[in-house]
Amino acid sequence: MKGSRIVYAISAFVLPLAVRSIPEVLAWPWPIGFDTIFSYVPWMMNGYPLNLGLTEMLKGARLFPLLALAVNSLLNDPILTVKVLGPVLYAFLGLSMYLFARRVLGWPPRKSLLLVSV
Repeated sequence: MKGSRIVYAISAFVLPLAVRSIPEVLAWPWPIGFDTIFSYVPWMMNGYPLNLGLTEMLKGARLFPLLALAVNSLLNDPILTVKVLGPVLYAFLGLSMYLFARRVLGWPPRKSLLLVSV
């Protein structure tokens, strides 16, 4: 029984990862969306939000720029960073929805996975 719960949790991560990866693979090597080139890549190239003061950094939502900057420091390619982060963050969203349905709503694993797939 516990093994099947782990399979459902892994599926809750892999299913959104696969779905979100399809457009990224089909559009390779070009980025998808206007905001990718207009916002995210210039942010990473300029070191945003690290060039802000502490009070300015805390005033807004800076989680994605911080994550993108950290991943870009590993990959050294801002477009590849955005192409990788999109599916991975979407997969974590699916996993968090699954865990919320399981732990907070008390749903069974199959119903929780159905929530992720919808």
